[in-house]
Amino acid sequence: MRFEVDCLALCFYYALVAIRVHGGHFVDVHNLDDIFVPTTDMAPTTQALLAEMVTDSLQCDTINAEQAAVDARKTLYYLYILNVVGSTDWQHIITPRMQQRITEIMTIVACCHQRYFGIAMTPASATQIRRELLPPVLMFELHTIGVEHRRYFDMEEACRMYPVLIEMAIDVSRDIAPLRDLTPEESERLMFGYLFTVFAAYLDQAEIFAPIKIEIDITYRPALEVILKRMLVGMVEFNIVFMNRF
Repeated sequence: MRFEVDCLALCFYYALVAIRVHGGHFVDVHNLDDIFVPTTDMAPTTQALLAEMVTDSLQCDTINAEQAAVDARKTLYYLYILNVVGSTDWQHIITPRMQQRITEIMTIVACCHQRYFGIAMTPASATQIRRELLPPVLMFELHTIGVEHRRYFDMEEACRMYPVLIEMAIDVSRDIAPLRDLTPEESERLMFGYLFTVFAAYLDQAEIFAPIKIEIDITYRPALEVILKRMLVGMVEFNIVFMNRF
């Protein structure tokens, strides 16, 4: 399903790019050589994708070969920022500088995780979070700070369900601000939503949240005991109120 969604999104986005190129309009230039390795150093599949973009663009008389090559790399950049091709192996396309930037952010995430929960991230969580960091880190590196970014979650519900992860995402987004000489507020506005999303999705909650043990022993109403146990097993969340009388 994810592959089908990616293909549909890729077709839709690239159709817009083709219309833009046909009209002779080119997006703002970023210094993508700081972000991407040379095209000839990319994986064959990525080179093939870029070559297809160039071939398609050259069907228009509004663009030359050099512009088409640059525009193809810019299109790849925007596809990754939109996370359209986020499920692919992107490690081969980014420069050592970008690899180092992601490592620096992952180090801050790991330190914050240790501070909050007293344990290290599981290898599986660390691997998945690192994999998901490319779109937000590209945004962190090159996008304007004033741009508003969509949140893919209900903030009120997130605060109710994951208050600790909300605080951790705020801390990390502010701690990474010096990497780009941003204010903590600018960095939080840019990165908080992305960080919270990956924390909620990929941190091992069985590891970071201690289990609550509930014992039910109603000797004079065994049927009620069975019913209560079944109800508790079926619940996905609890609002627990401690009372001194039962």
